[in-house]
Amino acid sequence: MSTSTALRPTQWSGTSKFLHWLMVLMLFVIAVIGLTHDYFPGDLRKLIMGWHKALGITVLVLAAVRLVWNLFTPSPARIMSTPNWQHLTAQITHGLLYVLMLAMPLSGWIMSSAGGRPVNYFGLGELPNLVAKNPALRELSSEWHETMFWVLLAVVIVHAGAAIYHQMVLKDGLLDRMHPRRR
Repeated sequence: MSTSTALRPTQWSGTSKFLHWLMVLMLFVIAVIGLTHDYFPGDLRKLIMGWHKALGITVLVLAAVRLVWNLFTPSPARIMSTPNWQHLTAQITHGLLYVLMLAMPLSGWIMSSAGGRPVNYFGLGELPNLVAKNPALRELSSEWHETMFWVLLAVVIVHAGAAIYHQMVLKDGLLDRMHPRRR
């Protein structure tokens, strides 16, 4: 939805901020579980991997909700002092974040389905398998899932680093636009 720069807000909406920071927290927890689950004994590993999967599905749903929300909610006006190449880089980075927040949970769900391990959503019930049991597909989706994690980590570092650079070096207030307590 196109909105003229003069009519655009100076900050993200409260809903956008809430979803952003909730997903940051969820992605952090998911990453910690994913990186450490091999160090836990059997039943505890199964429990925390259940959380990993359920949180991953939640990220998938919330990423889709955020995409729809962003279609109907104007984003803050562009900071005019930002060079075009930085603006373009930010757009590409945001696009990659969304692609990865959708693709990673799907690859994990496919991996579980192909491995014959159901995805139970926080004890509320099992999600349907996306594919039949298939060891070769399970291995391939596992490789994709891990590769996407490292790509996501790199993109998040670029995203956060750019926000900090704008706030601390350029002092243009970019980070304030997503600050949870600023209005």
